[in-house]
Amino acid sequence: MENKLYYLVEESALPDYLMRVAKVKEMVKDDVSISYACKKNSISRSTFYKYKDMISKPENKMERKLIMSIKFKRDIVLGEIVKILTVNECNILSLNQFILKNEEKLINLVIDTINLKKQTTSLINELKNIVDVNEVEVIINE
Repeated sequence: MENKLYYLVEESALPDYLMRVAKVKEMVKDDVSISYACKKNSISRSTFYKYKDMISKPENKMERKLIMSIKFKRDIVLGEIVKILTVNECNILSLNQFILKNEEKLINLVIDTINLKKQTTSLINELKNIVDVNEVEVIINE
C-alpha cells in the first residue's frame, strides 16, 4: 500500500484548475449537478473526476462535533429538528430536553457531523427556519 504525502498549501499557490475543482465540489454539496457545476466553473467533467478526491478544505475534514442549544414552543418542533438532522446524515450523540418557565422548550444537542453533506452554517440556518423555533445557539463547532 502506497504511503501518501499531504501538504497544506496557500490557495494562491494552487493551479487554477484545482481551485475550480474545489468550487465544483462545494456546488455539488448544495445539490447542484456535476455537469452544471463543471460548466459554470469552465472545467471538464473528466478534470473534475480526476482531481476531486485530491483536494479538500481542511475544515471539512476536521468538523466532527456540533454542540447546540435550541429553544422552541411546540412539542412537534422536536420531531422536525430530528428529521432535518437525519436527512442531513447527522448522528445525534446526545439530546437533553428541558421545559422552561414560559412553556418554552429547550434542547441541548451533541451531533456528529462527519457525514454532513453541506456546510454547518447551512444546517444551522435550516434549523432556524423551522416555524416556532425561537433560538438556535451554537456552543461548540469542532
